[in-house]
Amino acid sequence: MKYFVNVAGRDLEVVFEQRGDDVYARVGDREHRVSYSEVDGLGQYSILVDGKSWAASIEAPKGSHGKSLEGEFSVGLAGEVFPVLIENERERAAHAAERGGGRGPRTVQAAMPGIVVSLLVKEGDVVEEGAALLVLEAMKMQNEVRAEAAGRVEKIHAEAGKTVSAGQNLVTLGPVPEK
Repeated sequence: MKYFVNVAGRDLEVVFEQRGDDVYARVGDREHRVSYSEVDGLGQYSILVDGKSWAASIEAPKGSHGKSLEGEFSVGLAGEVFPVLIENERERAAHAAERGGGRGPRTVQAAMPGIVVSLLVKEGDVVEEGAALLVLEAMKMQNEVRAEAAGRVEKIHAEAGKTVSAGQNLVTLGPVPEK
């Protein structure tokens, strides 16, 4: 499984692979044998990397329930505390689609297959950064697809009640009109 990790502003791509009873993590061109165990149920972990032991304190994301590997964490290691953001491939693609890019039109695409539950904007609407554009149901969860930047809705490519595939165009946002 591939994860995108940002540690204190440094971006890393980490690929985990199970081989028999062992787990390997590839970071760049280096591969490491890894394992971990929870020490006390309070966020203290013992981590083994290539036979070297580390004690880590991991504070899970606010409002997080369970043992999700994705989200924003605070990790204490060797007397220092690091902010860590972890995204899986699906989350990374969803955030990239929402971010768009450049000053020209930005097309928001479906990060995963699903059903468009409702459209929250119409063509011609001007939306602020973070505004919800539509609701997409995927894997029995409803997700609001949001605008990463302000813009004018130029084209809606999706239709409420219809299925979309991963990578399909949903909404194209153009620049905000000058006043």
